[in-house]
Amino acid sequence: MKRTNIYLTSPSVEKLKALSLQHGLSVAELIRRAIDEFLKMVPIQIDDKITDDGDDIPLEVARQIKMVQALRLEIGESRMHHDK
Repeated sequence: MKRTNIYLTSPSVEKLKALSLQHGLSVAELIRRAIDEFLKMVPIQIDDKITDDGDDIPLEVARQIKMVQALRLEIGESRMHHDK
C-alpha cells in the first residue's frame, strides 16, 4: 500500500466519519473500498490493453464488452418502463 493525500469537501468528510462509526471501519478503509469499486466499473487503458480487475484484455475486446453492457442496460430500462 502507498500513502497518499487527498482533499475532500467538509460534507464528504462528515458523511465518511458517520459511515466509519456505523460500520466500524476507518475512513481510509471506506475510501479504499469506494475507489476499488469505482475502478472495477471503469476500464483503464494501459498501452494497447485495458486492465480490469487485474486482467489485461485487448482494447477492442474491452470496447465490445462496454457496448454489450450498455445495450443490456438499455434493454433492462426499456423493460422497466414497458408497462407504464
